[in-house]
Amino acid sequence: MIRRLMRHLGVPVHPPEARDPRVTVEYDPRGKPDEELTAIAGIGEKRAERLTDAGITSQPALAAADPAEVAEATGLSERRLTRWIAAADS
Repeated sequence: MIRRLMRHLGVPVHPPEARDPRVTVEYDPRGKPDEELTAIAGIGEKRAERLTDAGITSQPALAAADPAEVAEATGLSERRLTRWIAAADS
């Protein structure tokens, strides 16, 4: 639960072996998705990551997106994306 809270707050969470200076651990520099996306009802951290992976990193980018193209790129439903795009546009 603490790791989940740390991720939510944007604090990097490293596996225990990362504490050992002799062990090299890969770290994802992308960070967490833009918090603007998770402010939209229905978009949690996982869905925001899928949008970010598709190149949508902010509400203005989502508002300008085509639902069909984003649905194809993310595997999310076009109907759901249409609602999120309308919410991002308002």
